[in-house]
Amino acid sequence: MESTTLQAPNNTGIDARESEALLKQLFGRVGRYSGQGVDGEGHSFHAQLDITGRLGRAIELHYTARTHEREQVFHEEVIQIAREGVGGLAAWVLTGEAIGVERLQLVAASTSAIGPSEVAMHFAVGEPGDRTNYRAALRLVLRARGALEIVWSCGQPGSDFTERSGLRLRPVR
Repeated sequence: MESTTLQAPNNTGIDARESEALLKQLFGRVGRYSGQGVDGEGHSFHAQLDITGRLGRAIELHYTARTHEREQVFHEEVIQIAREGVGGLAAWVLTGEAIGVERLQLVAASTSAIGPSEVAMHFAVGEPGDRTNYRAALRLVLRARGALEIVWSCGQPGSDFTERSGLRLRPVR
């Protein structure tokens, strides 16, 4: 499969023109999604995601994860994706477990040869190989026919940087 990749030099972000094109694709995915995921301990869960446009310039992803057994919410997350001033895209993440908001910068994006509607966006903070600092990455994949994937990777100081959780979602009709 042939693909096109936009890679930011030294994690400086994707340029403004490309960022606008990616944001436009995200606006095309506004709606409700449902699907399955696996958490950091390997337990499966049911996820619901709502994607909303904000002021015509930002996208908000709000998702909840529920246990299969009791349907109890055990994780909630809000991700806002927008341009930083006149620059590239960034994602601001707020979770039920975190004290504050985490900022991740768009460091790479790729489109597949299947078609222009399929794209992967990679947001990150820190360098994956730097075991002395915290680092995290969010991969958001817009699949053909409306499907979405969200994958989180992270590494604490002194630990490996690995994929921790992920989910696959489909539009709710």
